[in-house]
Amino acid sequence: MTHQMQLQPEPFSMIKSGVKTIELRLYDEKRRKIRIGDEILFTNTENGETLAVKVLDLYVFDSFEELYKTLPLLQCGYTEQDIDSASPDDMELYYPKEKQKEYGVVGITIALRSAEFLSYYRLKEELVQFCRANGLPTSGGKQELNERIACFLDTGVIMPANLKQTTKQKVSGITKDSIIESGFVCSELHRAFFKKEIGDGFSFNVAFQKWLKENAGKTYADAIKVYKELKVAAKGKPKEIEKQFEYNTYIRDFFQDNKGASLSDAIKCWKYKKSIQGHNKYERSDLKVLEC
Repeated sequence: MTHQMQLQPEPFSMIKSGVKTIELRLYDEKRRKIRIGDEILFTNTENGETLAVKVLDLYVFDSFEELYKTLPLLQCGYTEQDIDSASPDDMELYYPKEKQKEYGVVGITIALRSAEFLSYYRLKEELVQFCRANGLPTSGGKQELNERIACFLDTGVIMPANLKQTTKQKVSGITKDSIIESGFVCSELHRAFFKKEIGDGFSFNVAFQKWLKENAGKTYADAIKVYKELKVAAKGKPKEIEKQFEYNTYIRDFFQDNKGASLSDAIKCWKYKKSIQGHNKYERSDLKVLEC
């Protein structure tokens, strides 16, 4: 069953980011219909944006004074900055004590579904913040963090950090016939070798580093050949930007379509784009935000 609720912009944003996982309400007739496993569809009172969450648990109390003594307030919408001043009196702005006495109150433990969570662009810092708030490992890149969070939201299982062990081998005396070592790590020794064989213009670009890491057992002669092939293939093609650098991709594409535009306009369009569901690629329709 799906329940409709209105929510002000700040708590809406906190739930959307995954930081607020307990919604506090009066336990009136409407809230008494909620069951574990149901869905709540929150609507932002400012812009009409909606957000679907799953109900994980319900904690019923006689008053917010009792609730505040029991539930973790950092999951109820408070932050490290205002937790020291948190008081059950804060809830009287919405629910007078007479109403609390009449109906009781409830803390609704909620969780975003993974599809909902991943449909918004999030900075790595936001993913780390979510992991920290929910007791998940915080190491790894954005893709690993997203996978860990999706697993947690869908199953409740906490995936362990992917600890990659690299095997350090001696790389002194590198020749063309030397074998590329397992767990390859760029070093000044490697750089000096490639500059000697390829020229001073050599650099460890992303594509070449990826090839080296994935081709342990091949020779450095193979690596030199592949580097030259990658350089030829890259000529005349726009530089590909990795998925985790979506901001850079967006800004580049914005300026390609809007010659002479300002960086502030590009950033304004980017902020609009990442605030809505869907992909984060530049579209000309994004320019409508500049008309506001």
